[in-house]
Amino acid sequence: MKEGAAQSCSTCRGQGIRIITQQIGPMIQQMQTHCNDCKGKGTIIKDKDKCPHCGGNKVVPEEKQIEVHIDRGMQQGQKIVFYGEGEQEPNIEAGDIIVILKEKKDDKNPDIFKRKDNDLLYQHKITLLEALTGFKFYIKHLDDRYLLVSSEPGSIIKPGDIKVISDEGMPIHKQSYKGNLLIQFDVEFPKPEQIDEPKKAKLKEILPKPAPVKAPTGDIDEVVTSDYQPNTRRTNRRADDMETDDDDDDGRPRQTQAQCMHCIM
Repeated sequence: MKEGAAQSCSTCRGQGIRIITQQIGPMIQQMQTHCNDCKGKGTIIKDKDKCPHCGGNKVVPEEKQIEVHIDRGMQQGQKIVFYGEGEQEPNIEAGDIIVILKEKKDDKNPDIFKRKDNDLLYQHKITLLEALTGFKFYIKHLDDRYLLVSSEPGSIIKPGDIKVISDEGMPIHKQSYKGNLLIQFDVEFPKPEQIDEPKKAKLKEILPKPAPVKAPTGDIDEVVTSDYQPNTRRTNRRADDMETDDDDDDGRPRQTQAQCMHCIM
């Protein structure tokens, strides 16, 4: 573009905006809008003087490849800023490009590890025998190493217990140490058919005896538990339940319809 080719827009007087006045009945309304002649730029360039590359816009589209380096231990939501690499406009300082990190889930093993800040949570199922007598198992870590995990001597694991392995979690950003690996245990109990009466008798000899139950005074109804199925309606009812069918749920007798004696007289 030739020097001095850009001239102030005569329509908006170089402001880039126009004030439009309209009379609506007794009222006068003013509106502010962009100047259509200069497209809000405040200057006009004749076609013969326009740059063949930018068409007088003073900016051109450009594709640029930016390499993003993610440090060890960076977490979801952290930002990486490239200063001055954003959109450029004449006489305006260029903006920034901001990259916000989002963790990608492992589609092959989505539930093996879960990150909790700088720690990793790993869930593992063990048998009741392992919970009482000890265990050993392997964990394949994120860096393809294998960890041989053993229980502490004499320890007993309860369902939901969490044990920790220090310095086996996520790297901490700009630090030389790591978080912890947390192992949450789920204890798998044997099925009823796996423990017959002789085995139950041996277990009663080995395991601690339950505290004795003292019978209370008064009437006692002996009942037996069964598996709970929330979607199944109760079919077995007591006789006293049958006798209250004529009552509403709030204890009041149900109302029945009867022919009005006034209408038939």
